[in-house]
Amino acid sequence: MQIIRSRRKTLALYIQPDGQVLVRAPLYLPQSVIDAFIRDKSTWIRAKQDEIRRKNERCGRTGAEGPHRFEPGESFLYLGETYPLELVERQSQPLLFDQAYKLKRAAQPQAQAIFEAWYKAQARALFTHRLDELSAQTSLHYARLRLSSARTRWGSCSSTGTISLNWRLVMAPPAVIDYVIIHELAHSKEKNHSARYWALVERLMPTYRILRKWLKSNGDCLSWP
Repeated sequence: MQIIRSRRKTLALYIQPDGQVLVRAPLYLPQSVIDAFIRDKSTWIRAKQDEIRRKNERCGRTGAEGPHRFEPGESFLYLGETYPLELVERQSQPLLFDQAYKLKRAAQPQAQAIFEAWYKAQARALFTHRLDELSAQTSLHYARLRLSSARTRWGSCSSTGTISLNWRLVMAPPAVIDYVIIHELAHSKEKNHSARYWALVERLMPTYRILRKWLKSNGDCLSWP
């Protein structure tokens, strides 16, 4: 638990992404008042911490909960599977992947930027390949691919034919990635989410409802960092 005092007038309690409790308190408020406040909120605190633990279990995360610390024992999602992180003393590149993420120890301070660059490179290559394949199979065409970092949208299709795909999707199972691509390619023909649009999606991908449900239920697992 962390208590931060400042020139504020009220007490505030937060549960951080790793499940730790953070209390913000006025400078001269007695510790006994803070302790009583925390006791009063104990049920709420446990509920929030349990929620974080359940999310980590559902997302297949091991090691430290919450934001990645890029330490050995942590696991990272890629194409729907989790892979552990190892630190190595010597290798030609800062980060290599071979059924495990192998991060050069000297590069550990820059790990977040290195991982993000790796994910984006994989996403661009994979999305381009699948877009071209699915476009050819469906006869639905697009102008270009743009990688997105949007927090609330997995994809979009502009009026000029640019398909934007969230790079975090590369953490999802391949079938889910294909669903989002089909979803956006279908917009090249049907511009809204009408019944005719969904009929087209279903014709192209009969299992789309299952995949859409997976994304709604597990999309919060595809978070970064």
